[in-house]
Amino acid sequence: QVAADWLGGQLSGIAGKGAREYLKGRGLTSATISRFRLGYAPDARDRMKQTLLARGLTEIQLLEAGLLIKPDGGGESYDRFRNRLIFPITDAKGRVVAFGGRALGDQRAKYLNSPESPIFHKGNLLYNLVNARQPARDRDRLVVVEGYMDVIAMDQTGLSFVVAPLGTALTEQQMIALWRLVPEPRLCFDGDAAGQRAALRAAERALSIVKPGYSLRFVILPDGEDPDSLIRTKGSEAFSELLNKAVPLSDLLWRARLLARNPDTPEKWAGLRKDIRDTVQLIGDRTVQA
Repeated sequence: QVAADWLGGQLSGIAGKGAREYLKGRGLTSATISRFRLGYAPDARDRMKQTLLARGLTEIQLLEAGLLIKPDGGGESYDRFRNRLIFPITDAKGRVVAFGGRALGDQRAKYLNSPESPIFHKGNLLYNLVNARQPARDRDRLVVVEGYMDVIAMDQTGLSFVVAPLGTALTEQQMIALWRLVPEPRLCFDGDAAGQRAALRAAERALSIVKPGYSLRFVILPDGEDPDSLIRTKGSEAFSELLNKAVPLSDLLWRARLLARNPDTPEKWAGLRKDIRDTVQLIGDRTVQA
């Protein structure tokens, strides 16, 4: 929390001018920036380290929290996040346990997350779950998108029931957390080849844990679009319309198997039937399988 407060102060200070201009260009308001507690990590090797040490934290604490990196070959530790827009990641109780950082320069990795730690297990948490929990229950609707900015853009337009995995494929633990809120969460990945692959992986991973009354639906975005770009160009109503047209898990799998086989011969139709039988066998719940 101490780090989150300091990073937030950096965003509003002189060092954060470039980051603020980036957020302005993305259309985020001051209220949204405050709601998501966004911050900025300065482009300096150890400014965060020196500041937090001066505030009473130890180097060991900062290393365990993933805020510092210790070189393998020895030498002084340094800040993990530098010249990055910072997204605080909270646990189910709203406590900051990690950070995500978007590069604002020419860093090799566009996005960088805190490493696993005693208090941060990325496969178990969802970004923005604390804010989205009650709206999801009230509206009986919960949407999963790929990235932090997608979540924030949708929230700003009034779609406050949105979460995201933390830079990884959606895990079984995260799906179970979604089902605690709504029976059919809607997954909305980017409208490119990578997004389609992510949707299919999530669908296949869900098969072992689906149960009566609980499944997934999938929002199909136009080619090349992501939730943030779609909302900025066509508005939240256009996105809500796509949410209402979300396809069931079974439909997504059928389309994927059909596309993969392109059954224009008896042999390919036989192969498709085998694919479907094999897919059904992956379903863990026998009543759903039947």
